[in-house]
Amino acid sequence: MPHGLGHLIGLDVHDCGGYMGDAIPRSTLPGLKSLRTTRTLKENMAITIEPGCYFIDFLLDEALADPVRNVFLVKSEIDKYRGAGGVRIEDDVIIRASGTKT
Repeated sequence: MPHGLGHLIGLDVHDCGGYMGDAIPRSTLPGLKSLRTTRTLKENMAITIEPGCYFIDFLLDEALADPVRNVFLVKSEIDKYRGAGGVRIEDDVIIRASGTKT
């Protein structure tokens, strides 16, 4: 996934406060380096939740060539979707003491 799982929403749509306060430093590891925040979520914070699935040829080829990762992939199924791009769904939530409200 070439983006993080979500980002804070504040004065700007893509609020840049994801690594302030109690946040741990941004990871450099694949799959974690795109996270937009590591902060502890607190009541009344607004954040997006953005899962995505993408078919990016160079990443798929790399994973299919890797014996550690390719055991989780079915090449014949993946090949059906090459060239399709991908999909991302964005939901906005407000953190509440009793849960979330979309």
